[in-house]
Amino acid sequence: MRQEKIRELIKTSLKPDWKKVVLFVGIMVMASIPQSSESPIKVGIPLPYYEQDLICLFAMPGEILECSSKFYPLNLILDTIFWYFISCLIVSTYEKVKRK
Repeated sequence: MRQEKIRELIKTSLKPDWKKVVLFVGIMVMASIPQSSESPIKVGIPLPYYEQDLICLFAMPGEILECSSKFYPLNLILDTIFWYFISCLIVSTYEKVKRK
């Protein structure tokens, strides 16, 4: 009986609705802002999922530079899952406090 209650609570907490999706998109946009002005620039919080050399951003047209950029798809997936759980937690907590 208790396991069913916990399972139902988790199911309702993780079910997408407009509040969770809007908060999730906002968090993902903010987490996609480059983290530092050092080279390489890293995008993604808490796990960087994209890196690019700083010099490549300021290259002049026609200038040939050896630039390196890396994309980490697993980090993007883990970031997405992490921030969705956080947005669900925030919305669920807010709704619980609002009811009381």
